[in-house]
Amino acid sequence: MFLPVRLLSATLAFGVLLPAIANARAIPPPGMFLFRPEHVVVAAVVEARPGAGTLELRITETLSGHAESQRIVVNSSPAWLVDVRKGAHVLVGFTPYQRSQFQPKAVELRPEGPVIVSSTGLEPALFSDTPQARALIAAAHETSRNRSSAPLAQIIRGLGSDDRQIQNFCAAELSLRVELQQNLGNAERKQIADFLVDSSTHPAARALLLRAAAAAPDQFGADWPLVSALAILDSTPVDSVEAPPGFMPNLVYTAFEVLERAHRDVPLATAQRWVYSGHAALMEAALLSIRRSEPDAERRIAEQALESSTLSAPGREFLRDHLRRLGLMRDALATSQHPEGTRSKH
Repeated sequence: MFLPVRLLSATLAFGVLLPAIANARAIPPPGMFLFRPEHVVVAAVVEARPGAGTLELRITETLSGHAESQRIVVNSSPAWLVDVRKGAHVLVGFTPYQRSQFQPKAVELRPEGPVIVSSTGLEPALFSDTPQARALIAAAHETSRNRSSAPLAQIIRGLGSDDRQIQNFCAAELSLRVELQQNLGNAERKQIADFLVDSSTHPAARALLLRAAAAAPDQFGADWPLVSALAILDSTPVDSVEAPPGFMPNLVYTAFEVLERAHRDVPLATAQRWVYSGHAALMEAALLSIRRSEPDAERRIAEQALESSTLSAPGREFLRDHLRRLGLMRDALATSQHPEGTRSKH
């Protein structure tokens, strides 16, 4: 797939993706979201790249909704479009509308023009125009009209696609549709488990499925999600969290969170490697994991990492703050344990 996606900040990674799954019932499956009445879905050719965050499209077929013209310019974040090339044949979901600032239930035309839509599993709604993508979107169109779900077999095949955007779409469908989860058998569970530990697959899709599997052990299986979470923490290259497509921090953070909620300890060496990642959210998750399993080692490991010459400036700043917080906690604990002795000194 030609669309590696770069998250713009840790805030986006942990402020959007994780709560989205934590509140899965409020998030529509991508097949339903794509075909909302205010959205337009087309097949098109990229005619030009007028700017880093714009595509000029020549529409060859309208799959849903109404396009005002056969040539249209759509907007998106430059990060979403970084690898889209002139001449590419694409399937695109966009909208010319935005929510009204004055009437929350109404929509109005966007003054800057149409934007490519995005949601969980559609980050963004832009696919290579291939037979597999066509079939998947056609099934999504049909199921959005009768409010059902695509066949489980089609979704599982999508996880096995070489197209990461299709992987992400299918992972979101499976994560957000309980009726699909209820039909999982041992063969499907194994395919999902293999997908989760395959480093070549979409990190966002892996995070979606890991969270869903850990939350629904009766459907997905009870033990393998925790084994997969440990494997992710143990085998993912630490330096990959700053590389495109940028979803890797979310995957690693999800693995830490899944293990914490299951009260499963992370081996010290596995947690320690993430203290050197330079990514504040992952460094904190690793140190808190160490605190739960070997509390006496937390300060020592943080101090050792702070001395590393390869640690990034933001990582170094985080560790200094973390060590200051540990000092305050230690002093507060000492005060609570010896209140009389503390008062007598003053």
